[in-house]
Amino acid sequence: MTNPAHTTPGSGALQLVHNPYQQQFLAALALRMKNGHRAFSRLGLFAGRRSGKTLIGGVGVVTECGKYPNQSWMVCAGSYPKLHDFVMPAIALALPNTWLAKPFSASHYEWTLKNGTIIRARSLDDINRGRGSGLDGLWIDEARDVSRIAWKTLVPALIDRKGTAIITTTPSGFDWCYEDFWKPASELVPGYWACKYRSVENPALDPVEVEAARREMDPLFFQQEMEAEFVSFTGAIYGDSFAPQLLQAESELRRFIPEWPRINPERPILMGMDPGADHPFGGVMLVGTEFGLVCVGEYHARNSAAMAHANQLFAMLHARGVSGANLWAIDRSQKQMAIELSQHGIFATAAENDVVAGINRVKSWLLGRRLWIYQPTCPKLVQQMFSYRWAENTDSHGEARRERVVKTNDDLCDALRYAMMTWPELPYPEPPSGLRDLTKVPDEIRWSLEREQRHNHPEAFDDTEVEMDEPGMLATSEDDPVGNFWG
Repeated sequence: MTNPAHTTPGSGALQLVHNPYQQQFLAALALRMKNGHRAFSRLGLFAGRRSGKTLIGGVGVVTECGKYPNQSWMVCAGSYPKLHDFVMPAIALALPNTWLAKPFSASHYEWTLKNGTIIRARSLDDINRGRGSGLDGLWIDEARDVSRIAWKTLVPALIDRKGTAIITTTPSGFDWCYEDFWKPASELVPGYWACKYRSVENPALDPVEVEAARREMDPLFFQQEMEAEFVSFTGAIYGDSFAPQLLQAESELRRFIPEWPRINPERPILMGMDPGADHPFGGVMLVGTEFGLVCVGEYHARNSAAMAHANQLFAMLHARGVSGANLWAIDRSQKQMAIELSQHGIFATAAENDVVAGINRVKSWLLGRRLWIYQPTCPKLVQQMFSYRWAENTDSHGEARRERVVKTNDDLCDALRYAMMTWPELPYPEPPSGLRDLTKVPDEIRWSLEREQRHNHPEAFDDTEVEMDEPGMLATSEDDPVGNFWG
């Protein structure tokens, strides 16, 4: 992270505070293969607000342009104000005046370097500005503000020169930035690289201020804007019930499992599985604790045989010091896969696969604060849970139809659902914090409620004689018939 107050514009000398995510980004951008080609042609830096992503984007672009001559780069934003206020200052801050062949052209919005490289600044509020000659490199800042059409219009300009595209952005749900940059990188598609970090991980920010923002912001909005999570606000199935149940730090997890990263073999282990032919096989590992179930592992693989799936699931268990699971749960419609897995030591219980019932079960555990997810070892599950949403429940004629979910990237959500539907215990809510306010109920039922409360919560009452004349309040004096009745 750079502190601009300690930087002289045009000098190219930046005072940096070490941020490992920014350093990884610069290293990935600079990495070359033996044939000289870039190792990564699509790079995405996803980070929370005030995390230094724009500044390091400018540093990356200027470093590449100074290193390689006769290049053509374009730096972009979703509007002219953002281009002028953020992108252009980031380039100007990192670009030494001594590298310039001539002063910045305010009429053409471009910098011309002595090595023949040209950097052009463009707003993408008009998608046609993405058309033109070939590009060696492209940077889009706050790419979430740019339309997917604008991005697709730019792609042909990168083809002939095998150009590189960089986006720096705060996530905005599961938009094109997620689909075209984050998802391929997370699936290890060659040429794609991405990283994600929270605002609080910027060493130049005061953690106290970040926590103050947490208290003032909507939980889901904070997850997106400050913790760089991919959050679905429209039709979200788990919504606010999910985010509070995430464990981020190992110290948090050890409150539940003190022996972590190993697991005491005496603890109950639950494995949920969602096999698939046209979608990946999903598996989740849950550990029973005195505070409830904690999800500590995930498995997600495509196009593998039952034996390979079984081997990987057992490997996940063995890595934590346990030899097997107390209960394996599988979609009850997957009878053939259950038979195949049994040949390799996995004897699965058929789980109820009613989607709505399963979602309600998972929600009950989340709201009862009896189900927790350790995010560092379950990143894909967390992504899928945040994106899990209801589909439109009306047909083309406007008629209501049965509730259904969007069947995309939900394999691990389903695996968790099957696990919870098979677990024999039910979550229990926190004990009631107090009694019902009897001053707010009709007189004709107040006395029966008082009697019920005294019977169900004797610890809330004592034998002290107290005179209370206000209606609806308990009385135990000699003159009160209700007090006499209870003795």
